[in-house]
Order: sequence, then structure tokens, then C-alpha cells
Amino acid sequence: MKKFINGALVALCLVSLSSFSQADFATENNLVLNGVAIHQELRQPIFLAKLKVTHPTSTPNEARIPGAPAQMELTLLKRTWSSRQFRQYWLSGIAINAGLEEMTAHQTELLDLATVLKGRMRENDRFTIDFIPGEATVVSLNDIELKQYSAELWPLLIANWVGPRVDQDYRQNILSLPSNTSELLALDTEMPSDERIAAIASWLVVAEEIEVAAEELVPEVEPEPVVEVVAAPVRQPEPEPEPEPVVVALSFDDEFEEDESAEEAALEAQKAFMGAVYSSQMLQWTNRNVRYPSRALDRGREGRVIMDVTVDQAGNVVSAVVSESSGHGILDREALRAVDRSAPYPRFPSELDTSTYTASVPISFILQ
Repeated sequence: MKKFINGALVALCLVSLSSFSQADFATENNLVLNGVAIHQELRQPIFLAKLKVTHPTSTPNEARIPGAPAQMELTLLKRTWSSRQFRQYWLSGIAINAGLEEMTAHQTELLDLATVLKGRMRENDRFTIDFIPGEATVVSLNDIELKQYSAELWPLLIANWVGPRVDQDYRQNILSLPSNTSELLALDTEMPSDERIAAIASWLVVAEEIEVAAEELVPEVEPEPVVEVVAAPVRQPEPEPEPEPVVVALSFDDEFEEDESAEEAALEAQKAFMGAVYSSQMLQWTNRNVRYPSRALDRGREGRVIMDVTVDQAGNVVSAVVSESSGHGILDREALRAVDRSAPYPRFPSELDTSTYTASVPISFILQ
């Protein structure tokens, strides 16, 4: 059971929090480490991910519906991770890995999850998601329970680690212990200080305010049919050689980003949700036009390309650049050509309140 701190008791907890001593969820349920991996963005390590289960699981379906207690644990490796980036990670990942139908079915809970952090995460913070079959999905930060959701939310969250659009190496390391497990676990030795835990406890004072603001702003989204398309090895005519795609370098230093008010968090959560839905639609639209290059087939080339695709309100492509290369220029170029063939995209929702929208579009080339 987690240390659950009621908002009315925060003042007391700030003084005596370190005196709490309760059994860890993983220990109570005899969970064992199933896999461990590092989540990266633009080749920069963000957090260490651990999946703990009662019995080892090696397939995505077993992880999505474990049938027994399980736990996801994220230990932050970078200096800081803003609530905005936290929100974007979950919503965009769920949209492309769990699908629009499941996402819209759990819209209210996902919008709440998007605002569950009342400030930025700091290095060594531990964000855990505990699955209690048939009862609840419980999220905590540094052993402080922040919120409980339905048990049905777990499959959407674990999809961010084992879904079809996740990096293959990352998914494999979550579903089976990698050879460098000891090295990875050595990154997770420093515990959050009592001062940091007390700071997290103070977040609960404003939790009700943010919940009320988020409930008032829940948008209605009509789900579209989900079309799962994997780039199949169908031989195509060899295109003329092209210059190597430019890989864009972006900064993830958000140390000086201002924290959000409750109203801002609710508004941003709504926009992020709508953006994630539209990004998923763009991914489906693009995947219909992906072709596996013949030369890549002949050489057994596989990989995942992540592109930043910017469109205007009418769905016309303003720009498309590779933000994360597959390591193979021929696959990167084909992904960009698929964007060209897909234009124009559907109009993006007016709720995004912008003249252009940039979506992260991952394309996986997998030999079957």
C-alpha cells in the first residue's frame, strides 16, 4: 500500500512524512523484475523504465492484460521533466499505440492523468503505476499516491512500452531482461530526499482545484475507425538516389519553463488530447502510403523513423523533417516520400487554436 496523503493532512505530513513505513506494492504482491529499459528522446535518456510482474511475460498481449498485480516504474534520469512533457509523452504515445477507440473511451481519465503532476519531475523521482486486477490502476510519485483510476486504464498505459509503435529494442528490453540489466539498475540507486517527498505532498493541496477545472473542459471527440497498417515487404520500383534527409536537433532543456496554474493545466491537457488524436490520424493517413524500398528489402534493412510533420489548417504539408533517423538513409527517405504522397491531410481540430500544427509521426519498417 502506498503512502496516501489526504490534502487536509498535508501540513502534518510535511513535518513527519519520513516516519511513514509501509510495505511496498511490489513486495506485498511478490512482483519480480520482468524487464528494464531507458526511454530516450532525440537520443537523450529521459527515464529508466521497469516492468514488474508476478510471472514473467514475453508478449505485448500478456503485458496489456496481466491477470495479476503488476507495476510500471519510471525513474527520471534527466535534470527535470516538465508536466507538459509528461503529458505529451503519455497522450501521444497512447494515441499511436493503444489506438483512438480506446483513447476516446477513456478520455476523462486520460485528461485527469494529464494533470496529475502539479509541477515538474526532478532527477531520481520515481513515478509508479500499480495495477490491481479488477479494482484499480494507482499512480504515485515517490511513494505518495496521487490518484486512482479504473483497472481498464492499465492496457493503455503499458501500450506506451510494448505497443506497435514503440522502438523495437525498448519493447524487447521491457519484455525480457536485457544483457546489461545490472548496468541499467546501477542508474537507479539514489532515493528522493525527505524534502523532495514533502514537496510532492504539498501538490495535493491544489489537486481538487485542477480536477474541477479539467472536468469543465472535457471535449467531446468522435472516434474514427482505427486502421492498423504495418509497412509490409512489398517490392517497389527503385527510386532515383536522393540527398540524405536532414535530422533536426531539438533542445529538451526545460529547466526554466514556468509551472502551470490549475486552469492552464486543464486547458493545455485538452489541447494535448486533441493534438494526440489528430497525430494518430496523421499516422494512419501516412501509413497507408508507406512502401518498403526494394533495396532495403534486399539488404534486410529495418528500423523506425520519427518525423516532425507540420501542416496548416487545411492539412497541407508545410514541412517534414526527420527528428530521429532509422540509421538507414533509404528508409528515412521513404518515410518522407510517404508524407508527400499523403498530402493533404485532414483538417486539424479548431480547438488547437493555431495556424499550423506539428505532429510526431513514427514509421516502422519491419520485415515479415
